[in-house]
Amino acid sequence: MPEISQMMIVVPGDGIKLVAAFVVGLLLGAEREYHDKSAGMRTLIMITVGSCLFTIFSMRIAGDNDPGRIAAQIVTGIGFLGAGVIIQRRGQVVGLTTASTIWVAAALGIGVGIGYLLFTIVAALLVIFVLAVLPTFERYLQTANALRQYKITTTLDEGEPERLMKLFKETNLTVREDGRTKAKDSIVLNWSVAGKPDAHRRVCDAMIHDPLVRDFDH
Repeated sequence: MPEISQMMIVVPGDGIKLVAAFVVGLLLGAEREYHDKSAGMRTLIMITVGSCLFTIFSMRIAGDNDPGRIAAQIVTGIGFLGAGVIIQRRGQVVGLTTASTIWVAAALGIGVGIGYLLFTIVAALLVIFVLAVLPTFERYLQTANALRQYKITTTLDEGEPERLMKLFKETNLTVREDGRTKAKDSIVLNWSVAGKPDAHRRVCDAMIHDPLVRDFDH
């Protein structure tokens, strides 16, 4: 009878936790689903609910004897799931935001399972803000300071790189030389250039009409 009484007290509270974990996963998943990401609504709901269940079971099984032992394995296990969405495409690593969302979703599920409902919901709203609002700010920053790789082929003249460097700086572009290669009658410059898109367009127009610039790519 004591066991039955204890079950009747525990189950309603655990049910509230499961519903809260479901809602948190639903909110995160809806944002990811809207942006057509690989980890969508169902995946993130499974992660938050699963993390919540593991945490509850860990607390029930262990009691006062190291209740975090089972829940701690969630952190290790979720790393493999997050790694599966990170891929390399055209020299760029993509999927890091989705992987970090999976990681945070597991943390939110653990928080709900422990019983920190209000704190977890606040954290979930902050995560949604990061995912939904900050990309617009990121795009603004990228527009204000675009980074491009230039490969410029010009005549073999010792003063030519400095002349072109001056042209870029006069257009308010920041230049970092990654290397240069000398051929029989030409020199190839590899530069990383940062600045506003309008400045990039102006310097490209100048190089198109520059008789000493034989070819360039960016």
